[in-house]
Amino acid sequence: MYKKVINLLILLFLVFAFTACSNDISQYEDNGELTITLSKGEITSNSIDTDSATNFHRKKEEVLNNLVGYRIRVTNSNGLKVFKDVVFPDGEDTITVKLSLPANSGYKISALAMIGKGEDSDRDGIIDDYSNSSDVFVGGYGEIEGVVISSEESNSVNIKMAAIQYDYSSHPSEVTTGEVYNLTTIIIGLSKDTKLVFPGIFRSFNKDELSIFENRIYGDYEDGNISIEDITAPGEEKNMYYGIRGRLDDFKYDSDDAIFTDFPYIIYPAPVLNESPLEIYISDSEASDIDIGFTW
Repeated sequence: MYKKVINLLILLFLVFAFTACSNDISQYEDNGELTITLSKGEITSNSIDTDSATNFHRKKEEVLNNLVGYRIRVTNSNGLKVFKDVVFPDGEDTITVKLSLPANSGYKISALAMIGKGEDSDRDGIIDDYSNSSDVFVGGYGEIEGVVISSEESNSVNIKMAAIQYDYSSHPSEVTTGEVYNLTTIIIGLSKDTKLVFPGIFRSFNKDELSIFENRIYGDYEDGNISIEDITAPGEEKNMYYGIRGRLDDFKYDSDDAIFTDFPYIIYPAPVLNESPLEIYISDSEASDIDIGFTW
């Protein structure tokens, strides 16, 4: 029994050691400096020049107006993974981040544009808390691949971001009580290899009580589409208010140095931004079947 306990402790130590060093580059000797520049002006709109532009919601202007900072992730084929959270200083439109990284090729640098509203935790007039995942979430994405870090040299990259936008034009505006229906949402702006966990909707039958963590219905995410099948409408006439959500587990950053929530989410619409919730009217199926005729 003691041998099993010792083996278990060794295993836990190895797991902890691997996790602890995933964001620690001090173990490497030949390092180079990487300078990452992120500017508000680099956020673009994916659908701005397409015929279907009106179908995609949360325009880039709305992302820019609510942009608070970025979560940066640096990875390479050797398994190195480094995270950095940054927020815009007051009055600034550009963020410059410097990282010391092992000399190597094949780096991929990804960034999430974090939008929303922070909180004044100390009530001193300074916004200093961005950790509430309902209030600060992902509004844009950008990446650059094939970055080479040279030893003892300064290396610079400029990441262009794209607003994450949502097309829910195929959603029904009305269903009948007891009806089984589907919801498909097209999302553009995320990387094709993004792993979206717990994709789906959050809903409420009270417009003022809508929360991203309550009354969730999960579906599937593939090729930029969130699909939820076989939703059964309630058995009484009412309005259903809802929004779209998903969790980006590849960008989990659980550290004392993290500024934003450990698990970042995409959310649309967002109550904190005063965006109106999506709505489906559930009508009485029996009333719709009544055939009223007149004979003269």
